Amino acid sequence: MPRIIPLAQARFVDVERIEQACFQPHWSAATLNLYLGNPENLCLGILDGDTLQGFAIFSRFETDAELLQIAVAEACRGQGIASQLLSAAHGQLGQQGVTDILLEVNATNAPAITLYKKHHYRQDGCRKNYYTTPQGRQDALLMRLGLAAGKES
Repeated sequence: MPRIIPLAQARFVDVERIEQACFQPHWSAATLNLYLGNPENLCLGILDGDTLQGFAIFSRFETDAELLQIAVAEACRGQGIASQLLSAAHGQLGQQGVTDILLEVNATNAPAITLYKKHHYRQDGCRKNYYTTPQGRQDALLMRLGLAAGKES
């Protein structure tokens, strides 16, 4: 049965493998190490046995948090893993006094937008031509979730 764990640099190779498969351009090893090694960040993974299926990395500043990355290994998609990671993170962040979670997402990334809306994120802005992709410049949607008493609201 899959379980959610705090990620540490000990899982760096697994996180890097998933991150590189999911994102172009992907983060450098130094950037990934920086985020995983920062005790102020919330870094969660989901394991099935000893296999990392996905991860989420949030930065925190006072009562705000930002979802920096969430990724699921291709073979594990469609199983609710990203949703489980978000729910666990929302609970932990709420318990740590976070009241708002922010994120940005490519406006063409329909699966991610659907996931965020399922978890009650609301669009509150747009950065025009933010992403450079092989298909050209694409907008970033800015989304926000308000947390109340450690629960999604």
